[in-house]
Amino acid sequence: MFRWTTLATLLCVAAARAADPPPPNPDQPVDYVTWINEGFARQITDNAADTYRQAFAAFMPDANLMDFAKQADADQWPKSQRKRLQRWIRDNEKCLEHFAVAAGKRRCFFELRPGSSGALYEAVVPEISAMRSVEQVAAARARLRLLEGDVDGATDDVIAIFRASRHMQSQPFLWAYLGGLAMNSVGHGVLLDVPRLAPEPVNYDRILKKLKDADREPRRPSRQIMLEKLMVWDIAQRYARDTDGDGRYDTLALPRELSDIWGLPSGNFTLNPPKEFDTLVSETSEYFDPWRKVFTEDYQAARRHGSALEQRVKDNTESVLGAVGPAFSRVVVVRHRALASRHARQLVLYLHAYHAKNGRWPEELKQALPRKAAGLTVDPFSNKPFGYRLKNGEPMLYSVSENGVDDGGTVFRKDGKARWGDTGDFVFWPPQE
Repeated sequence: MFRWTTLATLLCVAAARAADPPPPNPDQPVDYVTWINEGFARQITDNAADTYRQAFAAFMPDANLMDFAKQADADQWPKSQRKRLQRWIRDNEKCLEHFAVAAGKRRCFFELRPGSSGALYEAVVPEISAMRSVEQVAAARARLRLLEGDVDGATDDVIAIFRASRHMQSQPFLWAYLGGLAMNSVGHGVLLDVPRLAPEPVNYDRILKKLKDADREPRRPSRQIMLEKLMVWDIAQRYARDTDGDGRYDTLALPRELSDIWGLPSGNFTLNPPKEFDTLVSETSEYFDPWRKVFTEDYQAARRHGSALEQRVKDNTESVLGAVGPAFSRVVVVRHRALASRHARQLVLYLHAYHAKNGRWPEELKQALPRKAAGLTVDPFSNKPFGYRLKNGEPMLYSVSENGVDDGGTVFRKDGKARWGDTGDFVFWPPQE
């Protein structure tokens, strides 16, 4: 069945207190694209998007180098490839300069560009893909700086990535939100490379201090959820039909491109039993609104309650939501991965700071942490402490991952590489292939 989040995923209002959206109107459809754009415009006076666009305009792509920098371990980069990367970074200095300035701004919104029909599902934000490309350049420069001993410069690059990630998490499409979480992961990966790439002793306390305000807990996608509902409202107001004139809507007359994406046999989807339009609207709210609470719960509860919500929709295959079949459970998983990565990355830096001061690794995690950082020891997947032990005199730090079971640091692998998954643990330290 089609998963809604793979269709066009939806929209958020980054403004802290945006007005409630107007209800859908089948007689005169509400222009939700304009409503969203105007709502953001009222809240932002210095829009980082304008400066990001300057970065995108100055970007000099090199697909081969980008792929190499993402896949290969920086400590194994041959000299010839490092020189190519250095030239590429020099070519992109102006791009990275604009990127850092934009990332330092408070607010960001990329205006939605409407399609020909004005429907919300057609709105696009092409700049989001460019953001991920520039972030990869910043990550490559950070690793080059580490290899050259410029830990402060590398940390500045990571700070820009984290702040740009925050901007992405506020954008109108859910795939942009997920892209923001992926950017967090890239930044965390650079920081986990610090111990093995930096040629000189590292002041880990300085890194932690610099990162304090930039590496923030991932946002909850509450506004995106609200506008997932808005997307369904827009489809209902534009394409629901009362074919026999009895005041009840019995058909969803979908455009061909939508019915093709959903895998439906034709452009017309039967709603059985027929319902008044207000009922279609309220049923949509009854599904989406509880998801806000799901994202406030711990992982196991969120997984359980989210699955129940989705199953209820899947069982009702002749409703509007049954046709759409939205699936937020994946977002729950990805957000908790981002939470776990953030906690674990900080723990790794604290462990190395402890080792630098004491010449040995701590027997317990709490020995390495200041009191204010004690909460970092909690693994978001289990709500219990991360797995930690000394193995052959070296530390091992891991999450129990999605099954919530402590497998003693046994790694789930796919294609020879460590993966998050329903089986095995996810080891943060030592670094895994």
